[in-house]
Amino acid sequence: STIFKHVSCKTVPESMWGNCFVNFFALIMNKVVNIRTIILYTEVVEDNPEHYYFLDLNSYEILSRKDLVEELGYEEDALNDEVTLEYSSSLLPVLKINVVEKMKEFLVIEHEEEFLKSIRDLDNNDMYIAFDVRCERDTFLEMHWSEYIEKVEIEEAIRWCNEHNLKYEL
Repeated sequence: STIFKHVSCKTVPESMWGNCFVNFFALIMNKVVNIRTIILYTEVVEDNPEHYYFLDLNSYEILSRKDLVEELGYEEDALNDEVTLEYSSSLLPVLKINVVEKMKEFLVIEHEEEFLKSIRDLDNNDMYIAFDVRCERDTFLEMHWSEYIEKVEIEEAIRWCNEHNLKYEL
């Protein structure tokens, strides 16, 4: 069959073969990640290293940290080790996006440097609140922000899928 000619684990270290075969299985079973689903479960973060949602590479279902710990017996600490998770348990932490960094990028693009300077010394939470208030007062800015962050989410979700060799659909 031609599919076997295009999928090879030869370049993958032996310790990571489990994930290679999981992805191979997903490929032959035509498993596909829905980008909108990934975006729905994308975590908006500042600098939190913990993940709350995970993609099960066997079933392609999204599982929560709570479900993994309470129902499936995973240890909390084990859920923080991304490399071990992906290659030994077939769990992949769902995408994280630092929305405050994206907000800063957006303000530069929109030539709102003065506003950005005025909130630069705030902590991330207060900065986000100030930005949100500004958007509520400026519907044009709010509309552009909505368009911008939607585009960023789609691009980041596609990048995440490609990075993990996951087939996806929009």
